[in-house]
Amino acid sequence: MKVLLLKDAKEDDSGLDPYIQ
Repeated sequence: MKVLLLKDAKEDDSGLDPYIQ
């Protein structure tokens, strides 16, 4: 599930995942 979140955040680039940015 973590991979999906990472992919979503990367595609969305909306900043939903603070640890991603």
